[in-house]
Amino acid sequence: MPAAMREAVPPKSGRFIGRDRFVLDRESFARISAVEGVALTAETREVLDQFDRAGLSAVARRRAIHERFASSADSRSLHDDVSTGAMEDSGSDPYRYPGSSVLKNRLGLRDQAELDAFEALITAQRGEEPLPRGVLSFAHYRAIHHHLFQDVFEWAGKCRTVHIAKGGNMFCSPECIEGKAWKLFIKARAGRFLRNQPAREFARLSAEFLAELNAIHPFRDGNGRALLTYLTLLAARAGRPLALERMEPMAMLAAIAASYNGDKAPLAALIEGLIER
Repeated sequence: MPAAMREAVPPKSGRFIGRDRFVLDRESFARISAVEGVALTAETREVLDQFDRAGLSAVARRRAIHERFASSADSRSLHDDVSTGAMEDSGSDPYRYPGSSVLKNRLGLRDQAELDAFEALITAQRGEEPLPRGVLSFAHYRAIHHHLFQDVFEWAGKCRTVHIAKGGNMFCSPECIEGKAWKLFIKARAGRFLRNQPAREFARLSAEFLAELNAIHPFRDGNGRALLTYLTLLAARAGRPLALERMEPMAMLAAIAASYNGDKAPLAALIEGLIER
């Protein structure tokens, strides 16, 4: 199929507004979030549905979410529970409240369950708002992370300054993040961000890109959601839109983990299976 015709196919997992603004649909971002263990619960869905029925604007929705959790910020109970998929840090972590595993956040929530609920709801709302404009560069990638997490963390969109690991696997040292990330994105730009590639080649190359970006893990938290949101936008712009309703979150998580250890074949196969035909 000619490239021009491929690029005209509207992605089912989202839509373009004008020429350069992309919006994910609610269920697609819910599946992306589930890869990081963040579930769109029945309660969360009901809140979003209430917003729909009331016809609230994006600004009004975000205000209502903030008000819903603001009262909890007065509670100073400290919990050592770590949310599903949380990062391990080596030594003192300035991103956490002293003596706690809870990440410092804009609402001052000290209870992990409250923070998890707030983050799930506010990022779900941000996830269905137009993504930032950009040229798929590292700066654009950081802008996507900032877009999703700006209501939760002051450091949204900023590279982390601490060492982190997951499952015993250390991610890129903080002092090397910028250099490695820019090198990776410059290489992607040289390859025209995978435009006009056959489906199987797009899947192989995008899996290699995601594996490297995951190993860099630029942010203190929320890397998985930023990673897969970027992939969805990359695929849509490349004329290979993804059908995220077919994505199995746990399979995607396992494939990303395997790619860290050098086996990119499962990730490439999953991406190829998601490409709309």
